[in-house]
Amino acid sequence: MQLTVGEILEGKITGITNFGVFVELENTVEGMIRIEDLPQDQYEYLEDRFTLKGYKRSFTIGDKLTVKNIRADILSREIDFELVLYLKDSQVLDYLHQHHLQQDCLYNLKLFFVGNK
Repeated sequence: MQLTVGEILEGKITGITNFGVFVELENTVEGMIRIEDLPQDQYEYLEDRFTLKGYKRSFTIGDKLTVKNIRADILSREIDFELVLYLKDSQVLDYLHQHHLQQDCLYNLKLFFVGNK
């Protein structure tokens, strides 16, 4: 499978370090989300629990994520991802209500945030 920079993909966490999380795609290609590319938070690396714990969100081995390919270096064989944060259905409906939009606008809106920096 060829990966394209900017492509959004599904994967799961296969490794956690104090500098980020490793994500494996369905095709077994593995890349990393560096800690500076995770949503802003103060993270603590819990080695014995295989967890990167923040105040707002924690990441554990096996968690499924949606990621965006932000860099692929063929020579060093490195792929960098960034987390794609989707609004939950209830958040979307709240957003539509707060901004006085009709529910049929939902089909015309792309409500996802990338990186949340």
